[in-house]
Amino acid sequence: MNNVSIIILFRKKVAGEFFWLLPFTAMVFLSMVLLRSAPEFPQPDPRQIRIILDVEENETPVPEPFLGVVGGLDFLQKTHASDMLAKIGGPKNRPRYGDGELIFWFYPLLVRDPKMWDFPTDLESVLAHDRGYVYFDLDLKRFGLYAVTCSPRITVPDPDDYISRQTLCLNRLINKPDQGRTFMSGYHLNISNLLGELRLETEVQRPRVVTLVYSHDDWTRLWGGHDLDQRLGFRNAADGLMALGRGSEAERILAMDPDMIILYVGDALRFMQDPRWRGLRAVQEKKVYGSIGRLHHYTFDLDTVPLWFRWLAELAYPDRLEPKLRTLIREHYENNYGYRFKDEELDWLLRLDENRFSVNYDRFDRNLYYIK
Repeated sequence: MNNVSIIILFRKKVAGEFFWLLPFTAMVFLSMVLLRSAPEFPQPDPRQIRIILDVEENETPVPEPFLGVVGGLDFLQKTHASDMLAKIGGPKNRPRYGDGELIFWFYPLLVRDPKMWDFPTDLESVLAHDRGYVYFDLDLKRFGLYAVTCSPRITVPDPDDYISRQTLCLNRLINKPDQGRTFMSGYHLNISNLLGELRLETEVQRPRVVTLVYSHDDWTRLWGGHDLDQRLGFRNAADGLMALGRGSEAERILAMDPDMIILYVGDALRFMQDPRWRGLRAVQEKKVYGSIGRLHHYTFDLDTVPLWFRWLAELAYPDRLEPKLRTLIREHYENNYGYRFKDEELDWLLRLDENRFSVNYDRFDRNLYYIK
């Protein structure tokens, strides 16, 4: 018998004699796993933090020096602090120029910077890449990371209050509280100027308005309601007409017979050409307008809420307001971001082509401004 055979026989003998130890060994290791203490994560060093008030006025630690935040387009829009963004999202979130958020038009270098989109924001990736950044996901606090809540957690938020609290909080985060107050002063001034020019207290004829949404490009399945700001004086065309489900929604819209229709999605001309709606007053008078979602698609948008109000008001009260929305858009973004819109960009933003058959929409045409 050679040496290899002797070694194999010896191993089999030993394995057979000690086989009874395997269940016992497994139980020992299992007990060690169950009884081990919970993992400990590093806690912020109290000598290297700054205390700020979050959106709910709670004291919250943030690191000092401040190394940047991860994610949060609200942060970029409400602080303009592009240099303090450490990361925005993963590779799949990276937009192309002209797509997605308007804010990226003003910060194209953020889109081109691979570091802003190098890994997804799942927990494992965040823990692996963290360098002491600030996050907006409060669940990350229990892993020893810095996290701040800057979005009010309220069920039915007042848009102005939400925007104000978030803007002030985010600017406190970057240690620029005065800038936050300046942004909010400008926001309130823009709305105040519009309402002052509108003088609704002297307006008797206030339009009955409805907003419509449909699914899958099919107007047989739509929803109609009214969620426009009450400061613009619109009457709710859906008032008293309860929704009875998508199947009966078309009949409900016909019963409303609104003076003006805002389509949150869809093409105004296609809606007006649909024979189901030809009896509506708004269709007969061509007061149907396709969504301006390219400019305003977010209820708590610091930049565009006043401009959205202006768009609605100029269409609803054309005799009370000068046609100056294009000028206001240009001025706002040039003053706040140093970006000057080209004429063709404004045409696209205002959906000039899609709404060219709707009454009074020519007030947004560039040629009207050149004549003036």
